[in-house]
Amino acid sequence: MAPRWTKKELQVLQDSYNAGMSTIKVAEILNRSITAIQQKAQGVGLKHQCYWSTEQDKILQREYIKGTNTSEIAKLLNRSRSAIQCRASDMNLEHPCHWTKEEETILQDSYNDGTPVMEILKKINRSEASIISRAHYLGLTHSYFTGHWGKHASYQKTLIYRLQDESHCVICGRRDYLTINHIYHKWQTIEHHKEMIYWLNHPEEARENLNVMCFNCNKLEYYNYIGADIIARRKICLEKIAMAHDRSVECFECKYSEDIRVLEIDHMKQDKYNGVYLIQRILDISLDEIRERYQILCTNHNAWKSRRTVI
Repeated sequence: MAPRWTKKELQVLQDSYNAGMSTIKVAEILNRSITAIQQKAQGVGLKHQCYWSTEQDKILQREYIKGTNTSEIAKLLNRSRSAIQCRASDMNLEHPCHWTKEEETILQDSYNDGTPVMEILKKINRSEASIISRAHYLGLTHSYFTGHWGKHASYQKTLIYRLQDESHCVICGRRDYLTINHIYHKWQTIEHHKEMIYWLNHPEEARENLNVMCFNCNKLEYYNYIGADIIARRKICLEKIAMAHDRSVECFECKYSEDIRVLEIDHMKQDKYNGVYLIQRILDISLDEIRERYQILCTNHNAWKSRRTVI
């Protein structure tokens, strides 16, 4: 006799259907048969919200092979870019604008030499986001962060103390895991060390444009500014990681769980997956492999682990 459905499993089932995940994937996550998934979904009145029709798959395949930009395909099919990328991954489609070995070699050499990202753009002729994403995919770390992190940390720490006599987060009041927050959301494309030097040389302007927050509050403030919410597939990933570790959806260090947008997927073992590819990988692999490779951390603890915080 099949085990009774728990409230947690029902929530995962509902989130999975709302995200348009295939029944096969849901069955793998919940370790139940496809028939059991279909019967339960029908019993509780669930229907796939993002079902892909045969015609839509044909359009996706045609446009992907042509090299059409994913944003344009998303508009054509009235779906998000993430949905397009995930479906293309499910169908094993490869965009013709993929990286060549020569480009990857240039990227790797540039990262090892400490070449600024803006200079790498001129060599490869790709967007900044594309450069950073591919570097993370290849497991590259810019030599600036390994060789000159101490100088950047010193700038940031000095700036935090100049902004406040007694450094603390202006939202929650905590005195650790602190970072600089841009009140007016400027300077997003300027290299961090150059920006820090600018603010240190213009203290009055810094006080007008900057304040101090912990990383958790800084992330929530940014999400509220852009009006974004956590995507359903990422929420499912967090739930699957929690299930693999037999824990609640919370930071595994401090047990923070008040706002799921603050929770991040942390690599216990470094790999090449990031962004939508990481989400797809977690949905594909077993609970045992997840338990070995991934955990959940709040932004504060993830920043501390990756040395993004200095106080």
